[in-house]
Amino acid sequence: MIRFVIPTLCFIALTQTAMCDVVEVLNGDRVTGTLNNLTSGRLTFDTPYAGQIYIDWKQVRGIETTSKYEVDLMNGQTITGAIATVQPGEYRIGSERTATILASDIAAIRTPPEVHGGLFSDWHATTDLGYTTTRGNSHTTQLALQFQPQRRSVRDTIKLDIQALSGLANGGDTNRQSFETRYDRFVSPRLFYFFVGKSEHDRLEALKLRLRQGTGLGVRMKLGATTQLSTLSGFSFVEEHFSGQDFNHNGEGLFGYEFETRAIAPFQITSKAQFLPNFANLGRFRSEWDTAIRLPFARHVNVGVRLFHRFDSQPAAGARKADYGLISTIGTTF
Repeated sequence: MIRFVIPTLCFIALTQTAMCDVVEVLNGDRVTGTLNNLTSGRLTFDTPYAGQIYIDWKQVRGIETTSKYEVDLMNGQTITGAIATVQPGEYRIGSERTATILASDIAAIRTPPEVHGGLFSDWHATTDLGYTTTRGNSHTTQLALQFQPQRRSVRDTIKLDIQALSGLANGGDTNRQSFETRYDRFVSPRLFYFFVGKSEHDRLEALKLRLRQGTGLGVRMKLGATTQLSTLSGFSFVEEHFSGQDFNHNGEGLFGYEFETRAIAPFQITSKAQFLPNFANLGRFRSEWDTAIRLPFARHVNVGVRLFHRFDSQPAAGARKADYGLISTIGTTF
């Protein structure tokens, strides 16, 4: 009876969109519905009769999908195609001419954005609200908000980072806002070129506005199933306006890294840094560093801390050279 009811429910729910995907587990049970993703060793599967369910990847015997998926391998390669089981624990992605892949070689599975409608689909975001105390050349107490939407496909990645801090400092009120966007275009599974733009305002640094537009090359490396490192190198054009001064135009180098890992479960760790030497004034350089540690404690909800450091070797008159801080956060991922 069950063998007939489950496929019937699946057909009714999905007849307007697609046929069902099927997952078979080690005990022989078959689950029908729509494959959502595989991440951190857990397969997420949407069913019309039990909602969203989670299956340990080690318990999966076979998968059959009707739609294309992006499959990340342990060696850093990404393959796109429908997934078919050749034999238990061995799969073929795409056409029958492609080589088979062992289940142990698969790091992640996700739906390509183009399957659902292009630029405005498959966005994911992290939002953090926190309290920060900063110690350096000044003492501050601030509320912090950070919003980081991101869209990733086989060919490109779009990242945004919006930050706002507001509060009190020993030098008076403090406000700092920044908006950064970056577009990465992959020319191979590892190599990409990028365009970046950023605007900043920092009252304590006497910075009314800094605009930066740059480009460069990056390399993305997979360091295992749950760890990724990217290196960046390039240059940017910068416009700065400090209080009491005219706009200043110059160029900067751009050298940095981005790191993320879930290897220390259940923690999620991300870190990024940039070193920005000034081309017009060879004695000046700036640096930026951010690291976040998040601990999921409920579905889509996490708590954590974020550490940051900002340095300018030749700041405006009366402004600070360096600041660092610790932000306690509560956030959501969707």
